[in-house]
Amino acid sequence: MKTKLNKKIILGSILILVIIYTIFIYQIKDKETINNFAKKFYQERNLTEILPVKEFKSDGCSMWFDNEWIECCVKHDLDYWKGGEKEERKKVDLIFKECLQKKESYILSQSMYLAVRILGQSWIPTPFRWGFGWEYPQYKS
Repeated sequence: MKTKLNKKIILGSILILVIIYTIFIYQIKDKETINNFAKKFYQERNLTEILPVKEFKSDGCSMWFDNEWIECCVKHDLDYWKGGEKEERKKVDLIFKECLQKKESYILSQSMYLAVRILGQSWIPTPFRWGFGWEYPQYKS
């Protein structure tokens, strides 16, 4: 009897954790809002240099939940889509960190800055890598 009760408690706890994770950490992205920001920032930049072959798209805050800082993520995505030299990437990431700190907090800005510095390398085949507008592995920073 106790074993069945313990199993139910464990399964119930796991279910609650999954629900909490889904609601608070991995919320469903509002693609319309993200796409509107992406179009707006793309048009505002009035880009004249040679642009990547892939159309610019943003997923908001990749692998992170979106909130009041969504604009920081979409602007950052635009720069990552274009790519460039290593020095440009560092500058873009610092601007991203400053934007996050102004919109939210030091802790969030540091966490996300570290994530983009590590996971945003151009040689890692992710959809959010530096220069993701170019075909992989053709793009080199």
